[in-house]
Amino acid sequence: MDQPVASLPASQAVEVRGPSGVLATLTIPAGPPQVAKVPLTPEQLGPGERADVTVKVDTTFVPAATPQLKSSDTRELGIRLLNAFVEAKGI
Repeated sequence: MDQPVASLPASQAVEVRGPSGVLATLTIPAGPPQVAKVPLTPEQLGPGERADVTVKVDTTFVPAATPQLKSSDTRELGIRLLNAFVEAKGI
């Protein structure tokens, strides 16, 4: 994940949430992509065959409302999530 807009004033706080609540809180500064590994237990993902995991940012921005970006993009953006997966260990 990354925050590719270096002109934003601050890092963004990111929460990774699962069925059991907050799984991790991360701080994403502007700059190059970084990998965040969040260790999970089966209990955190719940008893089902499927578990929804969400990524929530504390602040968003609209490129068109950020003068230094000189953009007409009116979408509300947060971080850029490049890839996400769950890998089982020790099975």
